[in-house]
Amino acid sequence: EELCKLDSSLRTLLLSEDRFLFCDETTEQVKVVNRSIGKMEYRKKYIWGIRIPILRLLLAYDNGSRSGKVAERFFNGFTGSVTTDSYNVYKLFERKDSSITRYACMTHVRRKFVEVLQNDDRFSEIVNLISELYWVIGLPDSFLIRRGAMTASIPVLGEIWQRIKPIFDETRNHASTLFLKAVRYAINEWEVVCCYVHNGRAEIDNNEAERMMKPICLGRKNYLFCGSEKAAKNTSLIYSLIETCKMNGLRPVKYLANVLRQLIGSETDYTSLLPVNITK
Repeated sequence: EELCKLDSSLRTLLLSEDRFLFCDETTEQVKVVNRSIGKMEYRKKYIWGIRIPILRLLLAYDNGSRSGKVAERFFNGFTGSVTTDSYNVYKLFERKDSSITRYACMTHVRRKFVEVLQNDDRFSEIVNLISELYWVIGLPDSFLIRRGAMTASIPVLGEIWQRIKPIFDETRNHASTLFLKAVRYAINEWEVVCCYVHNGRAEIDNNEAERMMKPICLGRKNYLFCGSEKAAKNTSLIYSLIETCKMNGLRPVKYLANVLRQLIGSETDYTSLLPVNITK
């Protein structure tokens, strides 16, 4: 109950104007009531993860849903950029009236082609070209060098497009196969996949968000489930604070003990108690 006082301030800080966010979701098993039979059962629910590179993280739970309404409610009033996978809900950011710019994930594109390589080596050159994109952006991270790397990526992206677009056009009416799924996924996401070359703050993929979900994936193998909707929401808040502590070099247990003392002592400046505002 005390730590919940920090939730609103953490969201406000994270969703400040002109942020560059990385977004993903993962699942939890949550114990809920099945009203049709009047008994408790475990259902798959979703936790949203939002991260910005400057050491801030928020894991949010909204009745276990990952619907478009939840996304609209969560990002209401936010203006900035979001890097995501191709989940349809994120496509709402691509509307003309949206104040949010969506960037897609090259890792997801590459993954589709790698899956095909197990049975078909026609895309080995595509995978090699994507690897070249990663080599280019792996140059030292000063702004001028990074902008040069972005420029050098454009011809490589053009070559990938020239290889997959004819396949897409020729097989438009064909039944879907693993081979064609990889091509169609890349074509459908291509415009937002390539956007990173025009923004020095952007990343080529959504790996920042993918990595932040790892503690939850490891945790659920140990505790298996959340005993209620409230427990799931509390879990997301605890994860947010602990992982943000780690990102900022703070000891989570020491931080939580100190913050709880101040909250119980009637401290009301909740923003100052967030891990990003605590001196190491």
